[in-house]
Amino acid sequence: MKKDSVFFDGEGLTSTSANHIANMAKEWYQMLEREVKDIHLEEQSVGLLSEESSRVLQHGVDKKTMEEIPSKVRLIAEAKSLIAWLREAIKAREAMLKEVKEKTMETFCEEHEEYTMPKRVDAKDVKYKSLTIDDVVGEMSVKERNRYYELEAYCAEIGKYIHPDGAFARMREEYMDHLRHPHEAKGTGRDMLIYTYSPTVAKEDVERVFFEMQREYRELQSELNGMKHRIESAVSADELKKRALLNKDNESYRSEIEQLTGALEAWRLEESKRVSDMKIVIPKSLENVYRKISDLSKQKTKSDKKKDK
Repeated sequence: MKKDSVFFDGEGLTSTSANHIANMAKEWYQMLEREVKDIHLEEQSVGLLSEESSRVLQHGVDKKTMEEIPSKVRLIAEAKSLIAWLREAIKAREAMLKEVKEKTMETFCEEHEEYTMPKRVDAKDVKYKSLTIDDVVGEMSVKERNRYYELEAYCAEIGKYIHPDGAFARMREEYMDHLRHPHEAKGTGRDMLIYTYSPTVAKEDVERVFFEMQREYRELQSELNGMKHRIESAVSADELKKRALLNKDNESYRSEIEQLTGALEAWRLEESKRVSDMKIVIPKSLENVYRKISDLSKQKTKSDKKKDK
């Protein structure tokens, strides 16, 4: 934007006036071009060989007209220079207005130290990451953590034996079945075998051991469940805390963005007005040709008004 400020000042032409002058300058130099290009430096005549008379086909210019060519060429060049300057100035203003319109918040903050671009909230940021079960377990004391692992190991191991498909549970089921059916025949005829099952331990002892293991399992599982509940509660509480923090930061970010958007829009309105109000200056080297074109424009305007009447 700074590189284009050379075109503008407090006094000069509006874009509308500059465009009008450029159009008039184009008409003027085209007229001069015709004057230069349509002249001849010799007279051309034609006649019949059998007749002495001839007719002039083209007239050559006199010395004065010929000597005016360089000055007219310079005027054409000046007119084109003026047009180039005015067109570039108009283009520069349009580019400046476009730059104002398309200014991003980031660039606006970089150019105005009184404003700071809010940091976008990233939900993946570590400060919003809630604790995991492993995190909570990792914060336990040596004694508590060891007890947690111990309970998991005991419950897993005892469960292998007392669950319906567990080893001791299956042995107990077979034991009870053999109490009801102590003999079992396998095979037929002379090859038939008779299996007899004789308990080596009392039923009461089997039941006592089995239910003692169940009781121990329930107690240990209850303690483990209690620890797991505390761990899950800590995870849930931390998750709610981090979610609340994320929502709070999101609200702050949105609020800051809204304020910054307002500041940016106010700047755009003010800057657009400033750029629109800037006048296109005429360089000293182009002042003479500008006055000529301006006078021609005024004369044309008067002529058009007379025609309208």
